[in-house]
Amino acid sequence: FQARALPAGELLLWAQRGDGEAIAYRLNAAGRRVWRLCDGARGAAAISRTWARISGRPAAEADSFLAAALAAGVLASGATVVPGPGFPRPPRGGAYHRRIAPEDPTA
Repeated sequence: FQARALPAGELLLWAQRGDGEAIAYRLNAAGRRVWRLCDGARGAAAISRTWARISGRPAAEADSFLAAALAAGVLASGATVVPGPGFPRPPRGGAYHRRIAPEDPTA
């Protein structure tokens, strides 16, 4: 996938379907913050707990977001992502979304 920051803290994600067609997802500011917590170092439960702590909102909100993102294919759990030909690769040891914009939350 590729991601671009939008005004008002939103995020636009593009992913490739199995047939190579691109599909876009628009995340609101809360979705963007939860997505940024998906750094490959934390499991879903830790992400939900962190979301609840930093936002003051229920952890169930992050649980719902994670389930939808997994179903949409913009997140992978316990997998290795292998980009197809012509698809940009992340920096060595990094992730595609290490930092979308300087103001992105990292914790």
